[in-house]
Amino acid sequence: MKNLNPRISAAIFTVLLPFASRGAPVVNSAEIEAGLEGCWLGALHYKDYQSNRMFDLPIYTQIMAIGDHRTFVRKSRFDDGPKRKVYITTLTQFSSAGDKVFYASSRVGNDFEITTDDVVVESYQDATHWRELYQRVDIDGDQKSNIRVQVTRDGDKLISEKQVKGIDEPADAFKFRNQSELHLMPTCDETGTLSSIGTPLGGHR
Repeated sequence: MKNLNPRISAAIFTVLLPFASRGAPVVNSAEIEAGLEGCWLGALHYKDYQSNRMFDLPIYTQIMAIGDHRTFVRKSRFDDGPKRKVYITTLTQFSSAGDKVFYASSRVGNDFEITTDDVVVESYQDATHWRELYQRVDIDGDQKSNIRVQVTRDGDKLISEKQVKGIDEPADAFKFRNQSELHLMPTCDETGTLSSIGTPLGGHR
């Protein structure tokens, strides 16, 4: 896979969208996550670290709730060409207040990836129309960076955009790193195609 950073998976599938809030959100992120249970199909648009070029990878992911209202599992498949598929499994647990989320991601050939994000519900209209922001300090490329992922749900469409900036750069220096666009499938079918859900992707910047 063309320099795809494994950290992308956790940010992408925490999965997972823009509406003005008329007051403080009445739900936390764990409750929002529970509403994502099901299967999603789409693509990851990402910027290669070395060439600075954009690439697209088809994604299929299944989100499952464990039953304790705070723990979730995501099984994700990235299609890197017709003969190569990459599988990433992520265990996610939200804090009791819903303001932090802890990840453990597994990908064959890599060590387990353990990360923690701060998360806030930026706006909430209803269970299928909302926006969240995930943030952490981590290594991006070869430097310590502020990493933020804005996740927006608009009906059956889920958009996650990752932006990064060096830890010592000014607050307005965030740069685009990747974006995923996923669509909720009517049924879970790993052989599904984008045409099967009747919605073309919007494309990347």
